Amino acid sequence: MRINFHIDRLVLEGIALTPKETRHLEKALCARLGTLLHSGSLPPPVRAGGAYSQLRASDIRLPAEGGTAGIGAQIAQSVYGGLERA
Repeated sequence: MRINFHIDRLVLEGIALTPKETRHLEKALCARLGTLLHSGSLPPPVRAGGAYSQLRASDIRLPAEGGTAGIGAQIAQSVYGGLERA
């Protein structure tokens, strides 16, 4: 199965990142979300296909450690959870 996932805009309130940190966060988010989507337990809305004009993800807590990689992984988990609720 092929999955194409595109995030047009990601709004992060209360986080100031450098361009380098933004790229690291993006890589971590994509890696974790890819793992979740390919795990075989796709939420029914994703299996049905289609596009979502908006997806509300739950709030995250900034990890004490892990930096942008930890933040990216938490965002991915939150987005995946939003897919289950969509």
